[in-house]
Amino acid sequence: MKKWFLATRPWSFPNSVMILLVSMSYMTLLEDVNVRWTWCFAAALCMLVFHAAANLLSSYYDFKTGVDREDNAADRTLVSGAFRPRQIFTFGAVLLLIGILGGLVIAYVCSPAVLVIGAIGTVLSAAYSWLKYRAWGDLTIFLNFGLLPVLGISYVAFSQFDPHLLLFSFTVGSIVVATLHANNTRDTQTDTRAGIRTFASVIGHKASVVLYCAEVLLPYAIILISAICFRHLFTLVVLLSLPVAIKNAKAMTRSKNDIKSIDNLDQATAMLTLQFGALLCIGYLAQYAFNTYVN
Repeated sequence: MKKWFLATRPWSFPNSVMILLVSMSYMTLLEDVNVRWTWCFAAALCMLVFHAAANLLSSYYDFKTGVDREDNAADRTLVSGAFRPRQIFTFGAVLLLIGILGGLVIAYVCSPAVLVIGAIGTVLSAAYSWLKYRAWGDLTIFLNFGLLPVLGISYVAFSQFDPHLLLFSFTVGSIVVATLHANNTRDTQTDTRAGIRTFASVIGHKASVVLYCAEVLLPYAIILISAICFRHLFTLVVLLSLPVAIKNAKAMTRSKNDIKSIDNLDQATAMLTLQFGALLCIGYLAQYAFNTYVN
């Protein structure tokens, strides 16, 4: 059972669920709004299932197309021989079906808009490998783990869209995209050798370094401005994770001379997503507690 769980690459799960948890923490500050909390948590669980399915299908297609090989694969799911390709494909397809069924139930109970958002997300998840190989991976990840989740959780929670939630698409979502970008920057040579074009390979290494640094550092500026404008000062606790972001940015900068400096940067960036998102959740919940006490 453990090896099947590890095959889903659980260390990447913060990339999907954290943006929903942050959005839900923000919702505690909304007054005169009845939030469907139970269905919000159900949506977060559904998102995890979709993410696991996408990881498995990506592992399958990366192996079948020769992107992941014994001598270069960071994802050892199939190259290690622990699984047969058909097993991973079947596992991913089953999880995708479970996610779809869960999404249909949530859409039926909460809002038809969830059905449209979920359908787009499902298509992007199923086609992710095809899109990734043609330099659309970064945009796909932003949509699937940035924009679409906050749209979906808004309609699940109260059947309408709160524009403020877009903030999280460009903060948590930006760091999520940086996780993929770090992976693609590291693997540029092997991807090119396999005939694959990623956004990192298209823009070149120097531009990739600049883009990564922007993706992990600009979210802090956005939160700082938001905290001042909306008087959510407790969210400034997120700055505690800034040293980690700076450390990751420095590692990417060093990669211009030593590509091995970013061997594990994708996992480190995923952990930054967890730290950034968890602190932001704490900030919003602390703001809610403070507002309740003052009022």
